[in-house]
Amino acid sequence: MSLLAAAVFGSCTKKTVTPGPGTGVVGFTQTEVTMQETDGLTYIPIAVTGEPGGYPVTLKITAEGAENVNDVLLITSTDPYSSTTTLYIGEDANNTVNLQVAPAWRPDDNADYTITLTITDATGAAIGTASTCTIYIKNVQAVQYGQYTISGGQGSTPATWSMMISEGANGTYLMSNIFDSTETPVLVGEFNPETMELTFDGRINGKGTTNYFASTPYNNEILEEGQYMKYWLIQGGGNDGQEPVVFTVNDQYQISGTASTMVAVSMIYASDGQGGYLPTEDGTTYLGIMTGNTTATYEGEGIEDEYPFKKK
Repeated sequence: MSLLAAAVFGSCTKKTVTPGPGTGVVGFTQTEVTMQETDGLTYIPIAVTGEPGGYPVTLKITAEGAENVNDVLLITSTDPYSSTTTLYIGEDANNTVNLQVAPAWRPDDNADYTITLTITDATGAAIGTASTCTIYIKNVQAVQYGQYTISGGQGSTPATWSMMISEGANGTYLMSNIFDSTETPVLVGEFNPETMELTFDGRINGKGTTNYFASTPYNNEILEEGQYMKYWLIQGGGNDGQEPVVFTVNDQYQISGTASTMVAVSMIYASDGQGGYLPTEDGTTYLGIMTGNTTATYEGEGIEDEYPFKKK
C-alpha cells in the first residue's frame, strides 16, 4: 500500500524544469543612450537572437551609477522603487522586450549622471556580449522658482506687479498670479539654457494648447440659459497677439526682464442654453497690459498657500 501511495504521489508531482539557453543569446540592441533630465519615457530594446531554450525568457537587470538610482532614473517597467527589474520575453513577443526608463527632473541638482544597466541573469537564453547599456543623463539648468516683481515699461498697467514661477511637469515652468491676480490661468513655459530665455508659448496649465493665447473657458459644460461663464483672454505680442512672451534669464538663473507684450482680459459671458455664449454688459475687465522693456526682480521663494492655483 505504501509503495502504491508513493507511486501515485510521484505521478501527480510535476518537477519544475529551468529551461536551458538553447542557441538563444540575449543583449541590448542599443548600448549607449544620451538624454536630458527633462526627457520623458524612453524605450531601450533588448532582443534574443537564435532559438531560446524555452519560454518565457527571463532577464534580471540591475542599474548602477548613483547613490540612489531612482533619484536619477526611474525604471518604469516594474516597481519604480527598486533598482533591479525582471523582464519576460514571451513566445509571441518576436524575441524582443523594451526596458522603459525615464530620467528624474532634478531642479536642485546640477550634476550629470552616467547610469549603467546590466543584464546580470537570464534563463532560456545565454547573456551575450551586449550585456550592458550606458545611459548618459545631462543636467538641465533650472530657472529660480518663486515670486518676481515686474516693473513695466512705458504704458504698462499696472506699472508694477508680481507673479509666481513654479515647477511644471517634465521640466516646464508655470507662471501664475499674473498682474497680481490669483484668478488668471496658469501659463506653461520652457527654458532654453543656450539662449538663456524662458518662453511662454501659449499653453495653459490643465487646459491644453490654445491659439496664443485664445479664449479659454473654465469648464466645457453647457450651462442653462442666463447662467454666466468666465473666460480669460491672454494675448501675446505681434499684430495678431500670437507671439510668445519671452523673458531673459541672468547668470543667477533668475528672470531679469522682457521686451515682449502681454495683455490679460477677463470676460463674462451669458449662456443661451444651447451651448452658445453672449458677452454681458460691463462683463469685460482689463486686468493688465505689459509693454516691452519691463524688468523683473527676484523676491525669493513664495509661499504656495498664498496662491490658490494648483499644478496639474
